Amino acid sequence: MSGEPNMRRSQQIMRLPVEDVYATLILHDGERSEVILFVSPDEDIERVLGAREPFLPVVRNGKVALVARRAIAALGVSTVAETPVDGDLPVETQHASVRLRSGATLEGELRWTAPAASKRTADYLNADEAFVKVHTPETTFYVVKDQIALVEEH
Repeated sequence: MSGEPNMRRSQQIMRLPVEDVYATLILHDGERSEVILFVSPDEDIERVLGAREPFLPVVRNGKVALVARRAIAALGVSTVAETPVDGDLPVETQHASVRLRSGATLEGELRWTAPAASKRTADYLNADEAFVKVHTPETTFYVVKDQIALVEEH
């Protein structure tokens, strides 16, 4: 075989650059596993989780696995320090325990930017976004709202 592309194919296979992102995957039944996500430069974790395709490819236990997005309760990635910029809106914070429907609990801080009339945790949880973020010093968990059973403020 020569190194030339196969012209009989209707479309050549193109590979997009991706970044390997190490993450903790929590499924709807509470099962946790360490995975590697493939994230393209123009995507973020929220877009990866919220994509319309029903399955998310990951590397799990050294093998490629296709995880049903509907089965994902939370995805934790390394926390990146956010540097405040002059002019940033104030951020509301609330330490909380987030219990998933499976019984698994995530302890951390909820953070959101809100107008004066929407500073309550309930306002943040009831907003239109499909996810909430639970921040810990090492990990930021993107938690699917449909998988949350209870949030307790501390």
